[in-house]
Amino acid sequence: AWTDVNAAELEENYSKVLKINCDGAANLRRIASLYDAVLVQISTDYVFDGRRAFHDEEEEPNPLNIYGSTKRMADNVVADYEKHYIVRISWLVGDYAENTRPNFVKTVVNLLTEQPEVTMIDDQFGRLTFTSDLVEAINFLLETQSEYGIYNVSGDGEVLSWYELAQ
Repeated sequence: AWTDVNAAELEENYSKVLKINCDGAANLRRIASLYDAVLVQISTDYVFDGRRAFHDEEEEPNPLNIYGSTKRMADNVVADYEKHYIVRISWLVGDYAENTRPNFVKTVVNLLTEQPEVTMIDDQFGRLTFTSDLVEAINFLLETQSEYGIYNVSGDGEVLSWYELAQ
């Protein structure tokens, strides 16, 4: 998936974002269909407009940006396949390999070691989803053969702003 939300908004990236997020999901659906496999789509809370603090699986998506719109389109592609799980996450964090883009928490830690003061936005809110929790949730869905459909997965705790999380 294309996951760089800010870069997705750049006009020159639109066709790449669409190809990766939508065509990629269509390709996975086609392969899953060929092998009668279960398809797990990792989605995002960016498919919502942010008006609610808690999102349930029945909430109607209303994306506000290109990233959210393409992920919503990808969800629609996957939902057309019978054997699917769409797992919506927010603020994914976990260990990362040295040659990959770091997550938010690691970025803040790195910034604080390089400079005495860091400026952070305070108008975006969410809840962390740890990679280990995501893996556990997906394994649970597959092992228990849960009903196919949409599942929202995130950590417990209060909804925080990027600023509060950085503190």
